[in-house]
Amino acid sequence: MNLSESLKNLCNYNLAAFKSVLISEICVKLFFILNFVNFAKNLTNFAVKIITQYQYKKMKFKAVLFDLDGTLVNSLIDIADSINKVLQERNFPTHSYEVINDFIGSGLRNLVTKALPETHKDEATIESTFQAMMTNYRENCTNKTIAYDGIIELLDELKSKNIKLAVLSNKADELTKKIGLTLFPDYFEIVMGLKSEATKKPNPSAAIEISKDLGFSAEEVLYVGDSGIDMQTAKNANMHAVGVLWGYRPEEELKAEGAQSIINHPLELLELL
Repeated sequence: MNLSESLKNLCNYNLAAFKSVLISEICVKLFFILNFVNFAKNLTNFAVKIITQYQYKKMKFKAVLFDLDGTLVNSLIDIADSINKVLQERNFPTHSYEVINDFIGSGLRNLVTKALPETHKDEATIESTFQAMMTNYRENCTNKTIAYDGIIELLDELKSKNIKLAVLSNKADELTKKIGLTLFPDYFEIVMGLKSEATKKPNPSAAIEISKDLGFSAEEVLYVGDSGIDMQTAKNANMHAVGVLWGYRPEEELKAEGAQSIINHPLELLELL
């Protein structure tokens, strides 16, 4: 082998060795970079967790209890269509949406009583009309019922803050659950409707039961509703009463019945936490 070939082989050997060293150094640096990125990510997640826990501990309220109709959902059309159909079948006068709007809030049986003509408010007529409406409404209670604007965004925000959520309505329990779980899957720990006339709001027993089941005192719960009955319920349960202005009742009624806070848009509730 001549000198030229020897130098060429030496250069090739040194180049290969240099490449090997360079690749090794790059791999080592990449290893440290990736580990640092992973460490930084874990540190960030840990910091976010600590901050979230700190903020949660600082929050006065740990749970929110919502009314359903007029608070979470606009159910007026489905309710009105059902009662009017039943009234029409019995040759009774029907009512406009505006009139039926004033009937909502004390349960469907009470609504039926108000909707019937004064000359037909005997117990037998009330009961038969109520049962007929329940049959119709049970099949149609989610046809045109929708969440109010901003409600889904509010629930997402509350859930992200680990706030426990529940629903309490004077609507029959089976219908409350059907509407609540159909329109708001995976948001609420408890969805409860009326199981007995004796526990109808403003009786606070169901609200207090829910707060206990959630693991909080009544003072740690925001009660959110759109009617004077909701404000009375909150007051009777020793919960903070929040009246909403997008529902079925005017601000004057909410204030007169004990609203401690009034909000115009769902996301304003976050300011109370």
